[in-house]
Amino acid sequence: MRLSYTSLLFLVGLQLAFGQFESNGTGTTVGTMPTEIVTGSVMTTALNEPTTTAAPQTTAMKTTMEPRTKFVVNDSNGDACIMEEIKASFEIHYNMTNGEGKVVQGKVNFELPQNAETDDKNSSCAGQGMAPKMTLLFGNPTEGNYFIQEFTTSANNSALTYVSLALKHTPARFPNSTQPGELVQYSGKLSNSTFEVNNGNAFVCRADQTFPLSNANVTFSDVRVQTAGIVNDTFGNGVECAQDSTTTSAMTTEIATTKPVTSTPLPPAHFWEVKGDDGKVCMMFNMSVEFKITYNTTKNKENTTTIPLPGDADPSSSVCSNTSASFVLTFFDDKWKMKMDFMYYNDTKKYNNTGLSLFFVYDDHFQDAKKKGQNMTVTFKDTHIEAEKNTSYQCIAEQTYTASPVEFVFSEAKMQPFAEYSDGKMGSPSPCPADTKFNNIVPIAVGCALAGLVIIVLIAYLIGRQRSSKTGYESV
Repeated sequence: MRLSYTSLLFLVGLQLAFGQFESNGTGTTVGTMPTEIVTGSVMTTALNEPTTTAAPQTTAMKTTMEPRTKFVVNDSNGDACIMEEIKASFEIHYNMTNGEGKVVQGKVNFELPQNAETDDKNSSCAGQGMAPKMTLLFGNPTEGNYFIQEFTTSANNSALTYVSLALKHTPARFPNSTQPGELVQYSGKLSNSTFEVNNGNAFVCRADQTFPLSNANVTFSDVRVQTAGIVNDTFGNGVECAQDSTTTSAMTTEIATTKPVTSTPLPPAHFWEVKGDDGKVCMMFNMSVEFKITYNTTKNKENTTTIPLPGDADPSSSVCSNTSASFVLTFFDDKWKMKMDFMYYNDTKKYNNTGLSLFFVYDDHFQDAKKKGQNMTVTFKDTHIEAEKNTSYQCIAEQTYTASPVEFVFSEAKMQPFAEYSDGKMGSPSPCPADTKFNNIVPIAVGCALAGLVIIVLIAYLIGRQRSSKTGYESV
């Protein structure tokens, strides 16, 4: 009887348990816990399915352009002469007053709104002495904010060569600015190879590309732009930038090494200087640089070629300002370019290198190259090149910065990106850690030699004293 009672309870429990999974006849599935609302989010738990562990979510590589506003400039016939989809973000440095009433440097980040509108009156198409120009207006019309892009075109290609952003210093956007209510411009000239593409094609680049402006940096991404050969208001064939290629995407390995002694002589050091609009020298560089580039041949063999930076490299594309500087050297018929970006910070009174880049093409320097004619870009971001204002950075020791497949090899380096001199002389040198370590070898060696000499003298003295004591005892 006791067994039957227990069995009965067991059967009733089973019925109650399985009853949770039956329909209640109202159209709502029973067996799912009621939806529980937790701080605005909805969480549901299913009880009628096996418990499983969720697979980790994998974000696929972006292979298509994200939907963006297409900005268009039309000619007098209503046909598109410039078309662009772009994301532009800015890091802006400005002077502000802190709580103590002192002027310090502030920083704000700004992103170009996708609801910006084309200013037809201040935009232009190529032709009749006019260069392609796109002007975008955004924000409150009374503020006068705008973003300008100017292009150059030739018989074969076009490129972006100048950008300018104007923002009104409102209290909300620029707190405690020393220029409240003023429309301040941040502009810069870009290299002639920026977004370069053959006419009739669209330049496409999903990767981030950062360029220095006056008191600001601009970063472009998800770019698709065409300024010539547009047919039926549609983009032509997309030509991807080197950063988007699978080869270039692997170029993120950064290794900095120091080699105080070299087994093979490096090329001689060369001197460059850049003058500002006032005619005074604003940048000076004296250094030896060579590039060791590894590449694959048509036979899938790995080769390495060493290319010295020529002394006649042209620095005319360099840009100076009070807080940002870009030292640019073009060489090999302007097909190669080395760029060093610098930032100066008022709060620390120091400047540092924010990027070292090489733009090159697989040309005749690469024997039997598999990717003959392909343009490439590599960037090393943290070189630890820094110094105080009015001083020059100096590193005599060999320094190697690796951004695969390129090794940048520097030696005899003396540089001052924020110079304020007209006599062409650099400020007092600020040595790099590698030079300090190397220079310490000599005094350490001298100290060790002196210590050894003292020990030898002490041992000789003790031996001599012992012999002297024995002689005296024997005489007694």
